[in-house]
Amino acid sequence: MIILNDTAQLNHAEAGRRAAKRELSALAGPNGAANPKDETVQKPKKMSTVTVSSIHQEMDLSGKENDNEWQTVRNCIRDCMSAGCIEWDLRWSEQSATKLSKIFDAIEFSKPCLHQFRNHWATEHLTKEAIHAHKSYITCKTNVKSYCGKLHVARKCLQEERDEQEPYDNDQEQEHSDNDNDQENRASPPMMED
Repeated sequence: MIILNDTAQLNHAEAGRRAAKRELSALAGPNGAANPKDETVQKPKKMSTVTVSSIHQEMDLSGKENDNEWQTVRNCIRDCMSAGCIEWDLRWSEQSATKLSKIFDAIEFSKPCLHQFRNHWATEHLTKEAIHAHKSYITCKTNVKSYCGKLHVARKCLQEERDEQEPYDNDQEQEHSDNDNDQENRASPPMMED
């Protein structure tokens, strides 16, 4: 702590404070923030009105040219949820708060563009939407009349076809590797023992 004994020192310090205040107000944006990019987006009073697309727009990722970046954000969220061992079969309210906090931190570490939302509210909303989307997919894939159900059946058929072909392919590969080993054993000189 600095102690000012002299009136001149006090006046000088006060003048410096006023000058710094003027510089900050000159740099301030329309809503008074020193740097518009550093301002945080407050949590809306009614979260029921928040949509994923509104968060998308707030992050300046709307439009076709930003689709790849938006997909990397969504993929990061799903990857961090999986890495954080989220329990997909539980409802949102039943999830561990500790796990969710760690997941939010990991997501925001990977995607700094989410730091602008105060207290993780957008990260929480996007994570919650990812859980709901996952549950919807699981429900839809069991209905063979739905789009997801048709895709699931098609994938399952392809996997079964691959599985039927795999044992034959593995036998051929095993045969080739056995022949290679025999040739290697013949080509290598005998080991001499002392």
